Amino acid sequence: MKKFIASMALMMAVAGLSTFAGTLDDAPFKLSSPGDGWIVSDSKAQDLGRGVSLVAMLTKTNSTMKSVVVKAVSDGSFVMSLDQLVTGMHESLADPRVKNMTDVETTFLGIKGRRFTYEMTQNDQTIYNEVVVFATGNTGWTIANMGPISQKAEVQKIFACYQKRDSK
Repeated sequence: MKKFIASMALMMAVAGLSTFAGTLDDAPFKLSSPGDGWIVSDSKAQDLGRGVSLVAMLTKTNSTMKSVVVKAVSDGSFVMSLDQLVTGMHESLADPRVKNMTDVETTFLGIKGRRFTYEMTQNDQTIYNEVVVFATGNTGWTIANMGPISQKAEVQKIFACYQKRDSK
């Protein structure tokens, strides 16, 4: 499952998946639009199989910039770990089209995680990708932001649309 999670994030970045998403009710974060020209789709999960779902997408109209949220839920036989997610990302990013990859430890909204950055060229277009992976309980989360290399700074700013959910 760990390789599948990372593969899904990578495939969405490469293929420019344009379908919509799912619910973030149980996410440790909330997603909001940064303003005009951005659309949040998070009303219905798109099952990707094996406990993995595309649960939200933030897209900029008239642009290829987007952010996708992929959720992987363990069947309860194990606790999802950050190490599993990181291993899966490394396996998925062992692709000759991936260039300038970095992998650094990070804290995302107070949760220990890993941030991957890389560039991928397909059809003569280079896409900049910034991905954060983290785990909470039996759930692994992958947030992948992407856009043209010329808009790298704007892609990096998309993470500001994710806010820590208030404790209840």
